[in-house]
Amino acid sequence: MERPTGNGDGERRGTDGRARHSIIGGVIGVGVAALGGRGVQWGWKGVSQVFAAWVIAPGIAGCFGAILFLITKYLVLKRKNPLRAGLMLVPVFFFVTSAVLTMLVVWKGGESSPPRPRLCPG
Repeated sequence: MERPTGNGDGERRGTDGRARHSIIGGVIGVGVAALGGRGVQWGWKGVSQVFAAWVIAPGIAGCFGAILFLITKYLVLKRKNPLRAGLMLVPVFFFVTSAVLTMLVVWKGGESSPPRPRLCPG
């Protein structure tokens, strides 16, 4: 069985984003059906945080993508020799990517491995 990819808490427990969205939608739907619209906490301490995350996260990702595109556009594509400029920028992108991923592993921790079996009882 293929394991979902990602780095959030849900992914560590084996659920991907689509499953979480379905579960949240199902729980909200059952709450509305059983208790009415007032039975669901629509405020910021309720489901509004989930809805906000569905809007904010793609917005932040789009901003980062636009920034990377503009950096590449002006530092590589608009140069006299874009091949040379691109080859000089590759180590910078590699360093930044490696640094960010290393910091994420250090801050959040890596995947925990299963405990090793004991060779000798006791």
